[in-house]
Amino acid sequence: MDDSSSTPLDTALSEHRLATLRSAIDDDPTHRVAMNAITTTDVDHVALHHSAVVALDETSEIKLDSLNVTDQKQSGRCWMFAALNVFRHDIARSLNVDDFEFSESYLQFFDKFEKANYFLRSIAGLYDGTITPADNPSTTGSADELRNRSIDTLYTNTISDGGQWNYLVNVVKKYGAVPKYAMPETQSSSSTPHMDRALNTIVRKAALQLKAALTTDATRPTDTTTETPDTSNSDSHATTTFDPNGIISAALRDVHRVLSIHLGTPPTTFVWQYRDKDNHFHRGGTYTPHQFAQEFLPNDLDQYVNIAHDPRTDIPFGHRYTTQFQNDMWGTDDFTYLNVELPTLKALAIQRLRTNKPVFFACDVNRQFRADLGVWDANLIQVDQIYGTDTTTTKADRMLTAESRLTHAMVFTGVDFLPDTETPRRWRVENSWGTRTHNEHDDIAGADYGTMSDSWFDDNVFQIVVHRDELPNDLRARLDEPPTLLPIWDAMV
Repeated sequence: MDDSSSTPLDTALSEHRLATLRSAIDDDPTHRVAMNAITTTDVDHVALHHSAVVALDETSEIKLDSLNVTDQKQSGRCWMFAALNVFRHDIARSLNVDDFEFSESYLQFFDKFEKANYFLRSIAGLYDGTITPADNPSTTGSADELRNRSIDTLYTNTISDGGQWNYLVNVVKKYGAVPKYAMPETQSSSSTPHMDRALNTIVRKAALQLKAALTTDATRPTDTTTETPDTSNSDSHATTTFDPNGIISAALRDVHRVLSIHLGTPPTTFVWQYRDKDNHFHRGGTYTPHQFAQEFLPNDLDQYVNIAHDPRTDIPFGHRYTTQFQNDMWGTDDFTYLNVELPTLKALAIQRLRTNKPVFFACDVNRQFRADLGVWDANLIQVDQIYGTDTTTTKADRMLTAESRLTHAMVFTGVDFLPDTETPRRWRVENSWGTRTHNEHDDIAGADYGTMSDSWFDDNVFQIVVHRDELPNDLRARLDEPPTLLPIWDAMV
């Protein structure tokens, strides 16, 4: 038998190895040039591909953007802003106003509150065995391994800012919506770390209490009396309970109080009034959030569907997938997508843009991107030429290694084509980062309407949202098929 294939790896970082490596770069003049440049200048500036920037001018055949951009500030509410941005341009036109924006902090309040309940119900279900954790399609883990990994992932995510299109649908259907002035931004809605810290501490403590109440190996009271918290006064915080519903109720009371302190109390009614571009004043009267949502948002929000390009080999095209625990509201469907090939994804986006409808999409935003220039291109920042490396990988490989994830949601508001073709060459993008970069406070080129090359779309766009009626018959039929369940740690989150 040939033993060459089993030669042990040389694991030692020896002096000889380090000397060899140093000698190789000392004798390389390109290394010296690169080092001189990068030690004094940000590498992304040195590696910027100037020709790619020049090619990404702002003109496009289809262009729907008409309002000033919104600003999620230092929060992870991109999915919420992007979903609302799909509709606000039409609303502003119908009202004849210069700008329009829903209150994101109103929806944020209830999204966080529902996420707390969802987290605790999920933890309880995993501990008492009523929820069976999912596994990756190509692997099989033991029940205990899957449960523990699911619980660990839930503990990591808890009440995060992130979300998907279905999160917005859930909250709007249950709580309605209000204009921005009815519940304006606060310091904590725009900068969430301290609020999230308090919320996560509350629900993690409650999760430990649920474990004690629901697992036989945990310390339990010796008697059979079920203790329930007394909510009649503030001293109930000190009450120990081994009733799961009591634990969850007490935690949600605290969550609601923290949210009210950080965001204010959501209105149950408000007066809707505005002045249009012709200086005419309009008073619509007193609205409830449900009435406002019914008038200004589609009543069939739940008929919008997630269409994805997920190129992993164990996730075949033409099928539906749902990611367990990817949700913000107990009793509703988890994030679900129909997987299609890349040309189909683009065709659906273009079709929607041609009917003057912006397109929600999710991507890995910071790959090959310059925020100050407002441009994305697959070859925008050529660091391999600077480092002398080859880091080329496929989209599927980057998903498998966590090199690439769905990190941001934005809106397509336009597309441009190669001359005399239907082939897209660049896309118009509406972001929700305001008009100045948050770190450097520099103006963003295009006032946060950016330009994306079609090559970047190929590499980094994973998902769009369209109405189910916009799908061809064969894809629409797929929506009635049961989805394959993916685990909470899946790459499409």
